[in-house]
Formats: sequence, structure tokens, C-alpha cells
Amino acid sequence: MSEPSPIAIKTKKILASAWGSLTEYVLGVKRADGTSVELIREVYDHGNAAAILLLDSERRVVTLVRQFRLPPHLNGDDGTMVEVCAGLLDGDDPETCAKKEALEETGIVPQRLQFASRSMPAPVRSARRSTALSASTARTTG
Repeated sequence: MSEPSPIAIKTKKILASAWGSLTEYVLGVKRADGTSVELIREVYDHGNAAAILLLDSERRVVTLVRQFRLPPHLNGDDGTMVEVCAGLLDGDDPETCAKKEALEETGIVPQRLQFASRSMPAPVRSARRSTALSASTARTTG
């Protein structure tokens, strides 16, 4: 029989719900020494995502995109970020999402997608799980 979890969710309260949801959790945590503590954590969730690195092996280049991101801007930076193509799954599987995002953001149709990794980029505050893929060759449309 498995050990009971040392973490119990006592309460869950949605603080905001718009593009995503911000939820406050009150947790009961049993420490290794047997004592218990109560923690309050906020988690932002607006869905899982996929990202794709477009590799053109013939020209020996990668294709990245520039996009404005509000949080870096609010932190005093330029706000223009250089990134791989990425987007929210919105009900798609990661491969379908990555293909759509590559075409939408660059006009490139990725070929031969390969799984690279699955991670949670900001697990302290976000429920997002991201799947990273690469495309070993790519061609532009039209």
C-alpha cells in the first residue's frame, strides 16, 4: 500500500478568470520531521503549450521570431523577445500546434518533427507544461 501524500489541498479559490485563471491554494504540508505547516500558493493556468525550433540543415540556420512580451516590458526591459515559434495547444496535440505556430509566425512548413523535451518552464507559479520539438528541415510557403 502506498504512503499517503504529505501534501493536502485544504482550500482552492479562483482569484481571477480571464485569458487564464489565477487560483489561490491553501496547502497542509507534512514535513519529514513529522511537523505540519500551512502554505498559501497562487497558480496561474492558461493552458499547455508547444514550441518548435526550425532547423534548416542545408543553409545551417535556425529560424526564430521577434515578439513583444508585456512582462519583460513591465520589468523595465525592451519587451521585444527573440524566441522559437510557440503557442497554446488549444485542444490540439503538440505536433499539430507546433506546425500551426511555425506556419503562422514564419510562413515555414516544418518537416520531420522530432520530440525534444517536455518541461514545466515556471513550476513555482504556472501550471503550464510545454512540449519542445525540432524540425530537421523546413521549407517556406508560396
